Amino acid sequence: MDDILAFIWRNNLLKRESLRCCDGRGLRVVSPGRETSCGSGVFAGAVIETDGKRTSGNVAVSPSPKGGKTGNVILTVAEADGDLRKWNSSSPTLLVEIGREIKEAARNLRSKTEEAPCGGTMTQLPPLFAADLFTSLALERLQNKSTRILKWLELYNGDWEEVCYVSIARSLGFGINGDPFEETARRLPLGFLRKHADSLFQTEAMLFGCAGLLGKPDEGNDGYTNRLCNEFGFLSRKFSLSPIEGKEKWRFSGVRPSNFPHQRIAFLAKLITRFDGIFARITDARDASEIRDIFDFYLDDYWDTHYTFGRETPPVKKSLGRGGNDIVLINGIAPLLYAYSCRQGNDVYADRAVSLIENCRPERNHITKRFAAYGMPCDNALASQAMVELYNGYCSKRRCLGCRIGVHYMKGVISDNIRIICFNG
Repeated sequence: MDDILAFIWRNNLLKRESLRCCDGRGLRVVSPGRETSCGSGVFAGAVIETDGKRTSGNVAVSPSPKGGKTGNVILTVAEADGDLRKWNSSSPTLLVEIGREIKEAARNLRSKTEEAPCGGTMTQLPPLFAADLFTSLALERLQNKSTRILKWLELYNGDWEEVCYVSIARSLGFGINGDPFEETARRLPLGFLRKHADSLFQTEAMLFGCAGLLGKPDEGNDGYTNRLCNEFGFLSRKFSLSPIEGKEKWRFSGVRPSNFPHQRIAFLAKLITRFDGIFARITDARDASEIRDIFDFYLDDYWDTHYTFGRETPPVKKSLGRGGNDIVLINGIAPLLYAYSCRQGNDVYADRAVSLIENCRPERNHITKRFAAYGMPCDNALASQAMVELYNGYCSKRRCLGCRIGVHYMKGVISDNIRIICFNG
């Protein structure tokens, strides 16, 4: 139960006013400090007070009794197991007895028999606590996504337009085809596309060619596809382009025709030809509706009657639709704005990223359905993104003692089931 004791210390759950030294002196934990690394049990910058005298330094939680102390250790915190003689009474040591109820509660939280063992307590969370928790989790998810974007920024030497292009391309994969979309965009620099942005046909030829979806001319293709193949042959020599390897990277099984890679690549091609400086438009947008307008258009001509190459269908006007627009904003634009905010040191863009997600409809997936079954409301994408981060970052990894819901649950159990044996100092 070493991690339980570290959890108790980390969250300052020892009763501050009731701690006593063995000689009767009062002990107060002013600050538990910060753990030097995950699971280390060493808390740097801790501050304790003994009869009004303050001491700061490191606190070692659950060390081996025989282990030597390193650094400025002002206090050792350990679980009392009945044999108090093994602890050197001359060293500052706090011995804590952890009740059986605490250990059982921790075991239940980390039980693998339930997807979210604390699910039954979620509806009991105070409304303000739940609102703050969801905002915090959504920001954590944005932070994780922005890490990848900042790596792209290094790769492209600070070119935000290029990074924006890659981020949008990846988001158009709608998760299932995100990787091949990203690979296509990184293989085909935006600068090359800009040179032919006045021609939708040439832009499509480069994108479809680098995506590896064209094949060779006259391989049973229709006229339009053959023209694209021939054009890509010319442009690939001009720019030294090559397709990504393996058509099998693209997923079609379980994907609606309106979300086929061909549709999304055609959409990306038209987006590039419609605007010069997409990132600038996004950062200049005053609200979510102006950003939505950037992606609100229809495909036309060949794509009126095709979902893929060669297979003609009845005419249908095709666009991203509200759902597809939401996905691009959540996964492509909001993380981009958040990363830009981090790099510029300007919270305005982080606030816009959050507002953008709040204005999107909630995602419906197995994770949000699971939390809905526990009675958790999911009114917008901020809530659904928080649920995804909660499940992927904490529940599935059984990081219950690092989760704020877990902390809230354990606090109630710990308050009545912990006892200080002695403090030698």
